[in-house]
Amino acid sequence: MKLRLVLLRGILRDHRHWNDWPQQLAQALPNYVIETPDIAGNGDCCQDKSGTSMAAMVDDLRTKIAPLQSTEKLLLVTLSMGGMIACQWAERYPDEIAGVVMINSSLRRFSPFYHRLQPQVYGSALKVAFAAKSLAREQWVLRWTSLKHHDNDHLARRWDDYASAAKPTLMNSLRQLIAAARYQGPAQAPCANLLILAGAADQLVSPKCSLAMSRAWRCRHLTHPQAGHDLPLDQPRWVVRQVVDFVAAVQRKASLVS
Repeated sequence: MKLRLVLLRGILRDHRHWNDWPQQLAQALPNYVIETPDIAGNGDCCQDKSGTSMAAMVDDLRTKIAPLQSTEKLLLVTLSMGGMIACQWAERYPDEIAGVVMINSSLRRFSPFYHRLQPQVYGSALKVAFAAKSLAREQWVLRWTSLKHHDNDHLARRWDDYASAAKPTLMNSLRQLIAAARYQGPAQAPCANLLILAGAADQLVSPKCSLAMSRAWRCRHLTHPQAGHDLPLDQPRWVVRQVVDFVAAVQRKASLVS
């Protein structure tokens, strides 16, 4: 079996917000194809209408990656809402998915709303949503999603440039929020090979959400003590190492079966 890696981010984020992490992963996995497609409404696809369901997002993303060959399967590496998309993908098209890595994700089935978006965020989130300057929004995002870069003004300005070049519309923002809020997620593990990663200092989504999923699905769960919501941004080498080990484990398991 040949694996291809697909990286998926969360609400209102796109391939540019991975920064150089895909390149770091590619250096560690030089023989693997790594793709970073954008969901409809974000990044290169900011003019497209976002889906209001995970199923719609999955079907859209399947048209944006290279066609799967008969000997290939996908390994999805996902952050936040990307994990919900991955669950739906594995449910709808199980023969396409070899494994899933979920980073700081959450599901309505297992976690209350006040864990999926922590209460300390509510007031400032409403305030920044109506901020006149997009830079203020990006500074807010970093403040709540990163432990190491929460005050990195240079990075906030770069992300502000991204928003200026390809800004999600208000309607697409709402459509993505609706999709994330309404998706229940599967009661059983979405696939046989599953790894859940979390940042202990995540101020946006409670780490309890990752713990709840791992307990329900009885899958491997690792937490980094010094990382926030954007775990690949805060601890890139650690996440690369976990993904590399997971890829090796999936390949070993596949070779035993074959």
